[in-house]
Amino acid sequence: MNAEYAAPPENPEEVSKDSKDKLKKEAEKKQKQTELSEQIKAMNKKLSAWTFIVPKWRHDNFITDPADFFEKEKP
Repeated sequence: MNAEYAAPPENPEEVSKDSKDKLKKEAEKKQKQTELSEQIKAMNKKLSAWTFIVPKWRHDNFITDPADFFEKEKP
């Protein structure tokens, strides 16, 4: 088991500023995730009733053979 000690910063204002910045970034990240989640829900609601028709050539270009992902062993 290892234990390490880090000395506290000399200026306590730096700690509060750093922690405030960290909390602000976390709040912004959470808000952005919430906004994205709402957008996704709206798009899913709008598009869930749709049926998409994909041309065969596009499907063939998109779907690849799983064997193509692996290299063949060299003797």
